[in-house]
Order: sequence, then C-alpha cells, then structure tokens
Amino acid sequence: MRDERRSMSYTLNHSAALLWVKIAEGAALTDLVDALCVEYGVDAGTAGQDVERFVAALEDYSLLEAE
Repeated sequence: MRDERRSMSYTLNHSAALLWVKIAEGAALTDLVDALCVEYGVDAGTAGQDVERFVAALEDYSLLEAE
C-alpha cells in the first residue's frame, strides 16, 4: 500500500491485507473480526484483539481516520 501524501510505502502481510480490503469496502469492526475467524480459524476474542491493534496502527500512521 502506498501513502502518496508522505511518499511512503507499507507492506502488509496476508491478514493485514485482508483487513485493509475489507475496510476499503466499508466493513464494520465486527465484519473484520468475522473475516479473520473464517480465514484463520481463530476465536473471536483473538481476532478482536488483532483487529483493534491493526486499526490503532492505521490511525497512528494517519492511514485511517478514527470514527
């Protein structure tokens, strides 16, 4: 993924790329958790923590605006 404003590129692993696509499609946080559960067979608690960390990182890098 590329941030043209800062001339920065970011590399995403498979799970982060999955979440990024879902976010771009307008998915809610619960949809992101469900996507990780289905794709990786993890429990909702673990997926929820992962989603929270990923979204927080995107916000920290100003790649996603907090709602």
